[in-house]
Amino acid sequence: MSGAAPEQLALSLPDSLIEEVARRAAVLVLDTLETHREKESPYMTIPEAAAYLRCKGRQRVDDLLSARRLTRYKDGGRTLVLRAELKALVVARTGPGGRLGGDSILRPGRATVTRPDNRKDL
Repeated sequence: MSGAAPEQLALSLPDSLIEEVARRAAVLVLDTLETHREKESPYMTIPEAAAYLRCKGRQRVDDLLSARRLTRYKDGGRTLVLRAELKALVVARTGPGGRLGGDSILRPGRATVTRPDNRKDL
C-alpha cells in the first residue's frame, strides 16, 4: 500500500514504570558525568585558564601568575595552573562574601576627580 499513512501505535504505561525508567536514566547520566570528572586533569594550560576566566587572551592569566595570585607549574615548555586555584580565585571574588558588582579579579579602587582613569587603591 504505497501512499497509505502508517498505522500509529499507542501504548499506556503505568506512572510507576515511567518513574522507574526516569530513575534508571538519571543514574546512567550521573555515572557518565562522574566518569568524565574523574578523567579531568587537575591542571589547566594558560589558554584553558583564560577560557575558564572568560578572558579574551592569555594576558590576564599571565598577570595573575606574575602577581603570585596563581601558582605556576612547569611541564617541559608548558605552563600549567591548578584548576582548583582558579576556581578558588573566582569563588573568593564572586561567591559568598565576595564583592558584589565590580571586577571580580581586580582589587577595589576608586578614580580621582582630576584623573578619572587613575585608580587609587582604597
